[in-house]
Amino acid sequence: MMRFITISILVFFIAINTHAQRADDIIGNYRLPNNIDVEIYKQDGRYFGKIIGLNNFNKGQVKDINNPDKLKRDEYLLGKVIIENLKFDTKE
Repeated sequence: MMRFITISILVFFIAINTHAQRADDIIGNYRLPNNIDVEIYKQDGRYFGKIIGLNNFNKGQVKDINNPDKLKRDEYLLGKVIIENLKFDTKE
């Protein structure tokens, strides 16, 4: 489940970055195709993304019940950082 979300986000950002002129253009809020809202923010020169809205995701799922790590299945999705340490690459 989280793998699907992560792949969806990365594909989305790759598409955006092909037209971006500045690294910080990626900062903002986005709604993914599965109706999850993600906030992209910058911290210490790296970019991160966290879930800020679920919009009745998976019929009301609020916990990370499909996480492959059984110890994390009880964690709430809202506020969860799902993108970590992205760095802007100036090379084209």
